[in-house]
Amino acid sequence: MAIKGAYTWRGINLPEAYVRIANVQGNPRDGFAVEFCIYSSQEFAADDANKFKMMQGAQIRLETKDPTQVFAEGYAAIKQRPEMENFIDC
Repeated sequence: MAIKGAYTWRGINLPEAYVRIANVQGNPRDGFAVEFCIYSSQEFAADDANKFKMMQGAQIRLETKDPTQVFAEGYAAIKQRPEMENFIDC
């Protein structure tokens, strides 16, 4: 699972930036830290040689009592960020 959409990074307009969750830490009692990476395109992100060559990484806090929903809720929370509100699932 991942999301994609138009994104501007350091003045560069990317028509289909690709965002995927790279790491999740935490637990239902204390909450989760969801780390996500933004890549220039899905094709770039798919190449294993580029695994750690994302343009930008960030982290959000997520409170959920159902750990099986961390990824689904994580992507939903990322899409609530103003710069990613038009992103779609892919």
